[in-house]
Amino acid sequence: MCEKILNTKMKNETFKTDDLNLASALKATGYAIEVEMVSPTKAVFCIPHTTKLDDDVSSFWSNGLPVSPLLFQSSKIGLLQIINRLKGVQ
Repeated sequence: MCEKILNTKMKNETFKTDDLNLASALKATGYAIEVEMVSPTKAVFCIPHTTKLDDDVSSFWSNGLPVSPLLFQSSKIGLLQIINRLKGVQ
């Protein structure tokens, strides 16, 4: 499981964010994402850190990360399903 740290790179080289859209875009571009529930209503997305990840996160926030709309939506639904499963929602 990843630690409760948001939008940062840690010594263990894991990037963490609580932003569902950022996580969805990164998942749609091929990143492996782990989901951890840090409270009953809040999830954190953990992604192994790379230099390319830094560039892709910056591109996302400047509206320059090319992501297929269909892959983005599919990734978002997949992450929401994981969150619901972790929360015990069927």
